[in-house]
Amino acid sequence: MGILEEVQNALMYYEKTAVSEKDALYLHNIYSQLYYILSIENRPLNSEEFDSLLRALGINDTVLLVQEYQNLTDDQKKQLLMQILQMIENVMRNIHATTSINY
Repeated sequence: MGILEEVQNALMYYEKTAVSEKDALYLHNIYSQLYYILSIENRPLNSEEFDSLLRALGINDTVLLVQEYQNLTDDQKKQLLMQILQMIENVMRNIHATTSINY
């Protein structure tokens, strides 16, 4: 499986097991850090940072995914990370929608 598929599976599991807004806040912290690096520092993650991102998302077997990431160009890395950012944002919205009580 590729990087995006692994991230999607991890996020789908996270979304299914989310019970409160705290779960969305956890993802928001990851989202904020990734957004800052991509937008403000204007660079892709290095291999260690990418490994940490995967582990933070609940992916423990990261060796092959980090190798796949290392083989990408910087532009491809940025594009991939932007896709992951969008995936995280969608899951945060879904968690918020399912855990909030509308009065």
